[in-house]
Amino acid sequence: MFLTNLLRSIIFAVAAVFLIFIQDHSVVLGATVLLFVSALVGFSGLVGVVRKESGEKFAVNLFAAIISLTVSMFLLTTNGFLGLQNTAADLIVFRILAAVFIAALAVSEYVQSFRAEPGDRLEFRISASLGFLAAAIFTFAPLNDVNAVGFLSAYFALSAAQRGIWLATPGKKVRNGK
Repeated sequence: MFLTNLLRSIIFAVAAVFLIFIQDHSVVLGATVLLFVSALVGFSGLVGVVRKESGEKFAVNLFAAIISLTVSMFLLTTNGFLGLQNTAADLIVFRILAAVFIAALAVSEYVQSFRAEPGDRLEFRISASLGFLAAAIFTFAPLNDVNAVGFLSAYFALSAAQRGIWLATPGKKVRNGK
């Protein structure tokens, strides 16, 4: 899980920095960043699947990788390979795809929390909670294109920071001096 978290943290941090400092917050840009992030997260998930043992972790990582790659393939082939445009219909599609991508990662991390070590269990659930909250925002909040891309960059930034802290935390948790 260390390698998968490291790759996701780097991917999310680069995407967040790019979205935060770029001046254009359009559906086209948000969809392009979501395309690259979902493809890279999917491939990094497959790297984690290849390195993992069989069993439940394999199935959960494979689920997240397949959903991520499906989102990226949909974004790639949309509109005759032209991608999403700055229309109201494409904004809805962008919000749905962002919610599906984020929710798939959240579900996989929540499921993994049940089999995780006690020190990692809380981190999985924090990450899943961030994902469920972001997916709910994309699903239920009335977002325009600027707000939707802004919330996507905020999710990437928070998730990258949380994963970075998780990775920097020592593996053995000491509780009450024991």
